[in-house]
Amino acid sequence: MRPTLYGCTVLIFSMLHISADTAWTADCPPGYFSPTGQEPCLPCPAGTYQVWTGATTCAPCEAGSFQDQVGQTSCTPCASGKYAPCTGASQCLNCPAGSISTGTGNTVCTPCAAGEYQSSTGQSSCFACPPGAYAPTAGMANCLPCRAGTYSDGTGAINCTNCPTGTFMAGEGATICTACAAGQYQDSPGQTACKACPSGTYSSGTGNSNCTACETGKYQSQPGQTSCTNCPSGHYAPIIGMTACLACAPGTYANGTGSTNCTKCEVGKYQANSGATACVACAEGQYQPGTGQTSCLICQPGTFNNQTGQTACTQCAAGTYSDIQGATQCLNCGIGTFQNCTGQSACFTCCRSDVNHDGRRNGHDIDSFTFCLLGDETDCACADVDLNGTVTPADVVHFVNDILTGESCS
Repeated sequence: MRPTLYGCTVLIFSMLHISADTAWTADCPPGYFSPTGQEPCLPCPAGTYQVWTGATTCAPCEAGSFQDQVGQTSCTPCASGKYAPCTGASQCLNCPAGSISTGTGNTVCTPCAAGEYQSSTGQSSCFACPPGAYAPTAGMANCLPCRAGTYSDGTGAINCTNCPTGTFMAGEGATICTACAAGQYQDSPGQTACKACPSGTYSSGTGNSNCTACETGKYQSQPGQTSCTNCPSGHYAPIIGMTACLACAPGTYANGTGSTNCTKCEVGKYQANSGATACVACAEGQYQPGTGQTSCLICQPGTFNNQTGQTACTQCAAGTYSDIQGATQCLNCGIGTFQNCTGQSACFTCCRSDVNHDGRRNGHDIDSFTFCLLGDETDCACADVDLNGTVTPADVVHFVNDILTGESCS
């Protein structure tokens, strides 16, 4: 094995021993030499040369050149893509992958710059990394594919760019990132996937970096949606971002979709249930003077309602009465009874009208006998006080009788 010096092989030329008896003076031509100056002449070995005659040694090829033949008078510069780092080279070396040499006579190779590569040996130029790949350092034999979540849309990249918000890239070697689909979003750069919009939000277009909260009056119960839904009738959404609508409370209603609040029941109406789309009119015999009520009030004895949706009950007129709650009409006082006031729950029983002044009964005779205790068992079927032989309303102002007969009481 040949010894080396600084990584290069040292050429050692063997000295031939020539007998003095047979030696003669050598005049070696170029490319040959004689160590003793005597014949025979020897060809310069590969890696060396000699331009002079009569030489006793050969010169090694300079670094950057070579000679692969013996007996030569010169060396050849290394071609582009090759190099010879040491003297005495019998051949040039190919530049390794990731490096090049341009021109001839190179002693070293030049690494490909960052953003470039060379995958073959013995080359004179580097290539720019294609889109989707990069070379972060010099001397790269191959470019690296952009990792997932990044991209490179040009040539000669020394690094890749993170996918912007609203986009993603799941695979390697991307030249462009993919926009997040509707119903999705991505709020961070350099991501490999998009996220579904959470419940209560939506995204209607592509490439969203965030989702939009559902407006008031709307909701979204599912993730990853492209729109929100109007609250149904009887429900409402008072704030944004609702995942479900709220049912209208008893005493309120919402008769349309997309409500942001519920409406109180109007006077004369009520609603006992939640989630109502309308209020109910108070029934006959009931009333409601307030708004937002869950029930109606019952008409009390002495009052009535014969219509629905009323805000108050009507008092029974004089001569009528109502003795039950929730009456839809008042009753006329029966024969032998009377009621001279309004809003009463009962009629009074008439007293026997037996006062007789001057042989005749008149209204003045019975003024003080008009009101009797309830329950008196008196007979007043004949309420026919006769004044001057004629029965008139004035005669019976304190009595209730539908039929004035003119007959005398007995």
